[in-house]
Amino acid sequence: MTSDPLQPQALHDRLLALVRERGTEKSICPSEVPRSLVGEQGPWRPAMATVRTIAANLARDGVIDILRKGKRIDPDAMRGVIRLRLASSSPARQLNDPSTIGETMTVSDPAAPDAPMTPALEQLAHRLWQARQSGTTITISDAEAPATVSHSYQVQDAMRRLTPASVVGFKVGSTSAEAQRILGTDEPGWGYVYADTVFEAGASVPVFTAHGPMIEGEFLLRLGADLPAREEPYSADDVADAVDAVAGAVEVVGSRLDGGLSGQGRERVSADGGANIALVHGAWCSPWRHLDLAALPASVTINGAAGGMGEGRLALGSPLNVLAWLANARARGGGDSLKRGQIITTGTCTGIDKVAPGDTVTAAFGPLGSFAFSFVSRS
Repeated sequence: MTSDPLQPQALHDRLLALVRERGTEKSICPSEVPRSLVGEQGPWRPAMATVRTIAANLARDGVIDILRKGKRIDPDAMRGVIRLRLASSSPARQLNDPSTIGETMTVSDPAAPDAPMTPALEQLAHRLWQARQSGTTITISDAEAPATVSHSYQVQDAMRRLTPASVVGFKVGSTSAEAQRILGTDEPGWGYVYADTVFEAGASVPVFTAHGPMIEGEFLLRLGADLPAREEPYSADDVADAVDAVAGAVEVVGSRLDGGLSGQGRERVSADGGANIALVHGAWCSPWRHLDLAALPASVTINGAAGGMGEGRLALGSPLNVLAWLANARARGGGDSLKRGQIITTGTCTGIDKVAPGDTVTAAFGPLGSFAFSFVSRS
């Protein structure tokens, strides 16, 4: 565990403790969170941006209210002087009782939206999140492992509440037969994509060697319209109308689990964020409807040596099928709608290739062009 008293996990936990103490009738000043950890004379001011980001994420999850001039505001409109208050609606009111924290929360889960969040799963989320920050791996015993995919997505949502960065989209993994074989699963899974993990061509991408970084050539879709939850399943044609641009991309994957990715199974991989580390993309192509995404080629080279190659059809037959799967999965679980501006990366079309700090990768995607980037050691 880090000794920094102002790291995001500590700020998150203290914010929740303070709003629980005040209840639903009284509010706190955001600065109370870091000041209560390091004192009035301590270095609390630089932590305020992180506190506000954590508050916004908690507000989006319905845990707290953000107030300005005594009135509740949307977290995306948060600016100026604000105060924070425990949300008055269920399930947030249950947080008044520390013994119930985590037991009544529900998450955006395509398998079972009403499954209860347990303290054990909350603790697993903390351990996985800390491993992401420290470059370590953890052992998950059979007794504490998520029993279902439903539980896995709860762990992801708990990590989302710990993460200061905003969610900018989703990754979908295990969309090819090869990826499913390596991971020991027979179904796709999704994970959040965070703003601080997205890079453009030419970037130096930091990675921890202990997480076993690997690369996957993929196709990235950007939404120009919402895909709201609905009873009728989306088809590939339906979701195509919502896509305003496509790009070639390389997802960097790895594992915070001892033993790496191989054979971990859907539940553990999904709990670990779908194995996500980073996402690097090339130039956006718009309009794109003249392209047959299923037939587009994808290939990667590492330090000039050929890596994997394939076509868009290796991802569930087409990247658009992957987007339809995600929209339907989110709808089945009562999750948030997919939103305009979000990006969706659709799974490997080039297999999985190992990389390390110091490596340079070049990725090519036919008419979408090519780009290069490199890896550096994350400290």
